[in-house]
Amino acid sequence: MNENTPSPSDESERQRIIDEINAEVDAEMAATAGERALEADRLSQLVVDHVQKHRVVLVAKRRMLLRPDEYGLVDRDAWQRELDYFMDRVLRTHLDKVNPDLSWAIFTHKESYDAVGPNELRQSMTALVDATIDVADEEDRASGIEAESLSPGAFEQFCADELQAAGWDAVVMGGTGDQGVDVVAKCGDKLGVFQCKHYSEAVGNAAVQEVHTGRTIYGAMFAVVVSSSTFTPAARAAAAQTGVRLVHYSELRSMTPQSIAQ
Repeated sequence: MNENTPSPSDESERQRIIDEINAEVDAEMAATAGERALEADRLSQLVVDHVQKHRVVLVAKRRMLLRPDEYGLVDRDAWQRELDYFMDRVLRTHLDKVNPDLSWAIFTHKESYDAVGPNELRQSMTALVDATIDVADEEDRASGIEAESLSPGAFEQFCADELQAAGWDAVVMGGTGDQGVDVVAKCGDKLGVFQCKHYSEAVGNAAVQEVHTGRTIYGAMFAVVVSSSTFTPAARAAAAQTGVRLVHYSELRSMTPQSIAQ
């Protein structure tokens, strides 16, 4: 054997070292992939949790914007703009605060993490948010009466029934001379007045002013505008000034007497 020719033992030792290096590389790659998968799962859950935080508004907007027109057609463009606004102005702001160093790329499905470009990642995030809202909408529809199908008068009774279920003694006032109050709810020394707006469009500040006046007339502790839709910026500004609560009808059952501070 040539003295420069590696002996079998040398070859064996070199192969052992190569195998060790390969094993370390494989372990590091597996750990990195595992960490990335966990990070993707964690961030996906953050997205879902933040959508759930705003589910009442998002479900209401989705129903309003995806209503069929006079020809039975649904235009998804308006809903897509709403989704884009939510992701860019609401969701991204929240996630930047949670961890500003994380890339938007992490929100794609981890199976295709390395195979997709920015546009596809954006579509994947949009699909996640949209699907979460879709599930929330289906859950709300399956939970009870479909309030959107009710007449205005029946909607007032529906709101009163929901308050009854929450523990209030609720009565529909009805008719003229109700002083801007559709439902009065009482429990012990707690008294609240409600104006119920069964609108397909956003509710304006007139409803806020009316129920604010009704609170004074009835001597109520709190005043609420209930809507089957959303509220205009003017309504929100007026509510902030007057202390009137703005709620979607799906929130009524959680508005228990115990949740209302003295």
